[in-house]
Amino acid sequence: MRPSAVVAPLVAASLARAALHIPIKRYASSVAPFHRVTAAAGSANTTTGVGSLNVINGQNAIYIGDIAIDGTSVPVQLDTGSADLWIYANDFPGILSNARNYTDISLNITYGIGSVSGNVSVIDIEFVDMPVPKQALLNALKTEQLDGLFEVGAYGVLGLGANSLSNIYLATQKKFNDSRGQTVLSNIFAANLTEPNHIAFFLDRMGDLEGSSPGTLSVGTYNTKYSAVQYQPELPVFDPNARVQRWSTLIDAVELSGKNITFGKSVVSGVPKGKALAVLDTGTTDLYMPKATAEAWFESIPSAVYVSTEDVWLVDCRAELQFAIWFKGNRFPIHPLDLTLPHARPLFSFPNATYCSFQVISTADGENLLDYLLGDVFLRNVYSVFDFGDTDPQTGKNGDPYIKLLSITDEATMIADFHASRNQSLAALPPLGNLTAVAAADKKANPSGASLASADAAGGNGSSDSSVGVNVNKLVGWAPAMLGLLGFNALALFALVVIGVALLRRGKGETGSVGTPRYQPLHLPPRKAEHAPYEEPLYEEYRYSDA
Repeated sequence: MRPSAVVAPLVAASLARAALHIPIKRYASSVAPFHRVTAAAGSANTTTGVGSLNVINGQNAIYIGDIAIDGTSVPVQLDTGSADLWIYANDFPGILSNARNYTDISLNITYGIGSVSGNVSVIDIEFVDMPVPKQALLNALKTEQLDGLFEVGAYGVLGLGANSLSNIYLATQKKFNDSRGQTVLSNIFAANLTEPNHIAFFLDRMGDLEGSSPGTLSVGTYNTKYSAVQYQPELPVFDPNARVQRWSTLIDAVELSGKNITFGKSVVSGVPKGKALAVLDTGTTDLYMPKATAEAWFESIPSAVYVSTEDVWLVDCRAELQFAIWFKGNRFPIHPLDLTLPHARPLFSFPNATYCSFQVISTADGENLLDYLLGDVFLRNVYSVFDFGDTDPQTGKNGDPYIKLLSITDEATMIADFHASRNQSLAALPPLGNLTAVAAADKKANPSGASLASADAAGGNGSSDSSVGVNVNKLVGWAPAMLGLLGFNALALFALVVIGVALLRRGKGETGSVGTPRYQPLHLPPRKAEHAPYEEPLYEEYRYSDA
C-alpha cells in the first residue's frame, strides 16, 4: 500500500487506542465523534437512522474505526470487501474474559500472503454508538508474516459485507444451524427493524489543501452534507456467484484522458455485452483494472515511462491525468491527486530524485470474478451507500441489495487544487527526476524491456507467493526514500508498504494467476515476533451516452 505524499506524521500510538467517544481527527470539524445524523428534512427517505462515526485516515492507505468491548476501544479496519470481524486480543489483556469461547470452532483465514487463525468467540460489543449483544468474532491467536502491520494502529478487521461472505457465519451455521454467527451489520439491522439496512461512507483525502472534515461511516442514515445521495439511481448488485454476495455492480464505461474505452467481453460470465463488472472495496487502497486497458492508457500518456527493472510505471508528477467512470449514465471523475503518488529515491546511477507512480494498477483476469476493483482511489471521490435491500414492512423480507453513489469531486476546481497541493508536496522532496534519462538507463540495463520481476517469478515455482515476494521487495525498495516526505517512523512506513502488497493479493486463500486482486480482509499480524509462525479495448472519440 502506498502512503500519501503529504508532510504529516502517522502516529501509531494516536491511532491505536483512542477512546470510544474521542476519535482521532486530522482536520477541524464541528461534527461530534460518534454521532447520530439525520437525513434531509422533508425527504421521503428521512430517518433518524442508527448511528455514525468518524473514520480515521491512515495516510490514504487504510480507513479505521473503533469497536468497543467491555469499555475498551479497539481500532479495526473498515472493509466492504469482507464480512468477518476479527481482533488480535493479545494486545488487549482480558478483553475477552467475559466471552463465550467456542474452542471447537477453529478458523484459518488464508490470504494471498499471510493468514490469521483462531477460535470463534461471542461477546457484547458496541459499534456506531449502538450496543451489539452476543456478537461473534474471531479471536486471532496466531498470525503469519507481516509482523509490523499493527504499527499502523489497527488491531483487526471489521468486514461490512453480507453473511454469505462471512467465514464465521458459515462455520457456526453449519455447526448449530442458526444465526448466532452472523455479521455485525446483520445484528444491528435485526435490532433496528424500522431503520434502513444500509451503510454510507465518506472517505477524506490527506494531502489536499482544500482540506475536509473527517471521513464518516453512517449506518442506517446519511452524512447530512451528502444526503442528496438518496436521490441518485440505484445500482443493483450484480454477482455471478449467487451464493456469495459482494459489493459488485456494472460499469457503463471508463473514460481515460477524455476518451471512452469500448469494453471487450467481460471475464465474468453473465455480464451484458458492453458492460464491465466492478467491486467497490474500502479495504483496497488502489484502483485495479484489466492489464490491456491500463497499459494502453499508460502508453498514451506522453510523459509515462515503464521501468522494467523496477516493474513500475512512472509519470510526470505534474501531469493532469483524467480518469472517470460511468454508472447508469452518470459520470464520476477521479481527482488527479488520487491517481499518482510522489516518492523519492536514486535510480540507476542518478542521484536521489522525485518520481511519481500510478495509483492505478494493471491486473490479470480477476479470476473471472471481476473486471475492475475500485478501492479508495475511486471511493474518495464519491459518497457511497451500500444497501442490503429495503425491508418489506408486510413480510419482513429484504429486497435486492444495491449501491448508490454521489459524485463529490468538483471538476471546476480540482485541477487548480491538484497543482497547489502537489506543488506543496514536491517542495518537501528532492528535485524531479529526468524520466527520459531513466527510460534510457532502463533500456540499457534491460534491452528486452520485459519485467525482470515477472521473469524472476516465472523462474521460481510458479506459485503466487513468488510474485508476492517480488512485489514486497520492489515496494520496500521504494520505501526509505519516502521517509523525509511522510515524517513518520520507518516501521510504520514499512507497515503501510506491506499492507499494499497484502491488498494487492487479497483473497480467500484460493490459488490464482499472478497479479489477481483479491477481496479478503486486510491481514494485520502481531507486532510481537514470538507470535509469528478481455479483449483489447479500443479508444473512442465520443463521450458516454446512455441513450
